[in-house]
Amino acid sequence: MIVPLALGPSSEALQASELRLCEVLKVGKKLGEGVIWDVITQAIWWTDIESSRIFQYQPERKQLRSWDTPERLCSFGFTNKDGWLIAAFKSGIALFNPEAQCVKWISPIEADNPRSRLNDG
Repeated sequence: MIVPLALGPSSEALQASELRLCEVLKVGKKLGEGVIWDVITQAIWWTDIESSRIFQYQPERKQLRSWDTPERLCSFGFTNKDGWLIAAFKSGIALFNPEAQCVKWISPIEADNPRSRLNDG
C-alpha cells in the first residue's frame, strides 16, 4: 500500500487546488483505512484492517511507527487519556493503548451472531 500525504497551508478546510503532495510512504500493507490527523501529536494515524496493525506517521520528524492490534481494528478515535484510543475491533469496543499493548474491553458486539462485525466509525 502507498499512502500519499497531502498537506495544506493551515488546518482549515482545504480545496483540492490548495493541496500539495509532500510525501509518499511505502508501507506494504493490505487494507489501509480510517486515516485521521492528531493535532496534539501532529501525526497521521491509520489502520490496516487485514494485517491487524495501526500506524502513526509524524511528517515533521519523518517518523513512521506501527503496532500490532489484538484483532482486526475496524475504526478508532482519540481520547482525552494519554496514549489511549477508543477502538472498534472485530469483536467489540475497547480502549486500546498501542504502545503498552493494553486492551480494556468495554462491550462485545452480538456475541451470539458470529457474522456481525464493526465497520467504519
